[in-house]
Amino acid sequence: MKDIDLDIIQIILSIAIIVGIIMGTVKCVEDHDKKAWNNGYCECGGHFEYEQAVGHQYGTSYVYTCDSCGKHIEIWEER
Repeated sequence: MKDIDLDIIQIILSIAIIVGIIMGTVKCVEDHDKKAWNNGYCECGGHFEYEQAVGHQYGTSYVYTCDSCGKHIEIWEER
């Protein structure tokens, strides 16, 4: 009986660790997108202009281009 309880605890802990890793990864992507967007201003001082949206199975990515230097950024949005 104790072996079964120990197995259940190991499974629950494994699931919790996996969920934590996934949530941490999602948070890192969100933070990177916010930093790259910078309220629509590029590092060179130009403004990002909407270029296109690309639909994916689990979300949409939006591509913006700087009107001064031509830098491209891609912002991810989950569904």
